Amino acid sequence: MKQKKQEQQTNRPQLSSATLPPGIKGDEEMTPELLRKFPGCEHYTDEQAKEIVFTIKQLAELLYDLALPKELHNVDCQ
Repeated sequence: MKQKKQEQQTNRPQLSSATLPPGIKGDEEMTPELLRKFPGCEHYTDEQAKEIVFTIKQLAELLYDLALPKELHNVDCQ
């Protein structure tokens, strides 16, 4: 319950350290340099890494917008 409240306050899910490579905190902004610390991503060029980071951010924004509760408009026609 406490974690869920914290997630709602920060609007970001808290990442477990088990899901991140060593030395990476869950609150860092994704950058090409940070991307390359993940296994399998070490070989990306600067241009490829920038494009991947941009795409990840776009996807995250889209998923966040879809996950937000939509405001319902109740029209009472009585």
